[in-house]
Amino acid sequence: MIRFTTAALVCGGIVVLGAVTSGAGTTDTLGRLGAVDARAGAFTCALAAGLTVYYMTRWGLPVSTTQAIVGPGVMRGGRDVDWCLVRNIGLGWLTTPLVAAVVCVVALFFVQNAFDQPVHREK
Repeated sequence: MIRFTTAALVCGGIVVLGAVTSGAGTTDTLGRLGAVDARAGAFTCALAAGLTVYYMTRWGLPVSTTQAIVGPGVMRGGRDVDWCLVRNIGLGWLTTPLVAAVVCVVALFFVQNAFDQPVHREK
């Protein structure tokens, strides 16, 4: 086990690294959903996403900030929304957990074989 502070620092560093290396692509994709042309529009989208994440978290429902911002982005875009892009985003939301599960199962298999014993939890 590692201390909470160490885990938080490692996690925070990885999040920042991901934002720096892949943030531009995400921003470009979300920008194509619908143009936000003014500060007030950007504020409204950010406020709507923030409130969505806040209330969903209070109600104990899992939510992603990316998922929360796509809704206002689509609403703001009106008829100019690239629905093909929305479909691709939705497919990403569905396939990412499945791919992650497969990667975890493969990693577990290798860890079990590396230590020649099954990984289990004590009760």
